[in-house]
Amino acid sequence: MRGTRFIALTVLLLIGIVFVHTGYAQVGAQVSASARQICSTSVSHELDIRWSVSGTSAAVQVTIVITGPDGKTQSFTDNQVQGSRKVNVNYPNGGTANVRMTARASNQVATDTAAVSLLACLRIQVSFTAQAVCGTAFSHQGVINWLVSSARDANIVISVIGPDGKTQSLTDNRVQGSRTVNLNYPEGGGVTVRVTAQTSTGIQVTGTATAVLTPCPRLQISATPKSVCNSAGSHELEIRVAVMGIRPGSRVIVVIVVTGPDGKQQTQNQQDVSTAARFSLFYPSGGIVQIQITAQTENGTATNATRVSLPPCDQPGKTIFIPPGFGPGLTVPETPDFVITDIEVSQGVQNMDNEMPLVARRWTIVRVYVKDLKNIGAGNVGAKLSGELVEYSYTVSQGGGGGSAQISLGTLNPSNKNGGKITVQPDGGERRNLNDSFWFRIPFSWHEAAKSLISQGTTLSSFKIKFTAEVNPNGPGSISETKKAFP
Repeated sequence: MRGTRFIALTVLLLIGIVFVHTGYAQVGAQVSASARQICSTSVSHELDIRWSVSGTSAAVQVTIVITGPDGKTQSFTDNQVQGSRKVNVNYPNGGTANVRMTARASNQVATDTAAVSLLACLRIQVSFTAQAVCGTAFSHQGVINWLVSSARDANIVISVIGPDGKTQSLTDNRVQGSRTVNLNYPEGGGVTVRVTAQTSTGIQVTGTATAVLTPCPRLQISATPKSVCNSAGSHELEIRVAVMGIRPGSRVIVVIVVTGPDGKQQTQNQQDVSTAARFSLFYPSGGIVQIQITAQTENGTATNATRVSLPPCDQPGKTIFIPPGFGPGLTVPETPDFVITDIEVSQGVQNMDNEMPLVARRWTIVRVYVKDLKNIGAGNVGAKLSGELVEYSYTVSQGGGGGSAQISLGTLNPSNKNGGKITVQPDGGERRNLNDSFWFRIPFSWHEAAKSLISQGTTLSSFKIKFTAEVNPNGPGSISETKKAFP
């Protein structure tokens, strides 16, 4: 009986062992992770975590722990045998994130790990500084600096937005660089610089910087002449200067240079622009006075210029020219400045370079074009044209010999209507309008002058006629004018 019991107990133990082994299979765990760049303000990457549990059909509990590059962790749990979860992390500098999975089922525990590399996000640093130069072409010069981190290449687009909303655009292909930009905002204001970088993989980042442009100084000039006409001087000139675009109470140095009609200069320096500068002048015949002012301020240098006309002092017998539109007793602001711009010799068809050949014994006219450099214009202006035989040479057929000479042919008055007088246009007038210029009919006697001056038995070798024109030949002498000759 004892032997029989032992055998039965052994069989039962073996059956129990088999039963335990076949009821509890080994649990397995598997996890994987990948990352996608987001690079926003609060999220740098999105992790995609996938897991699976094998070897059990019982209920499971899955715990995922994510350890970032800085050692900090975040975790979540799930009860799916197979699943996935997206998790946001914020590591813009990149690094490695480690993922650990723990699966529990039927009193068994299984683990697995995965590592994912986080690419560093693009970052851009932008700075912008501006300095006032207050020149004639531009008021400020700005310098833009940028640095794009974590990028090997980038297309750079720079937008400079001025105080008026207008935009200048620049492009570059450097991840780190500097550009200079010229701005013309003399009144100052805020400027925004926006730099956008885009890599070849399509990732884009934008940075901005701002600066305030200090206003440039500006000058306003008021100049008032006063006739005194005594032994001490002919005129007194009062000049007031207003400097704008500077900080109240800031230091200003003003230099005033007055240039008289004779080119002589007087200079005064001012540090208090609230008072007027006074100059004593001695130009009894009057004329134009040039005023040049320079102001040195903490914001830069400002310049401005103006001119005033000094009326002549009353002198017996002196004629004062008054342009059209000004009556007696009114102050003449300026006198004209006549200049002859061209002389054209024509027999019907000609260009301004006088390239069309001329033919003997054909009616010839000479046109003299005049303009007023002061842009005032004046009426009832006269002119004269003188002729001179030049490069006149001849040979004697009998007895040899010869010679050359320069002989005056006389002076002509204009053939214009209104007694040969015209109104000089500020811009010189129209060429197609005959009476916008002086024109002179050349007599045939000038054509034949050379032949008539040569005795019989001589041969004319060559000759030229030189025309000299003069505008306003009879005064008044206070008007500036020029002469011109052709050829």
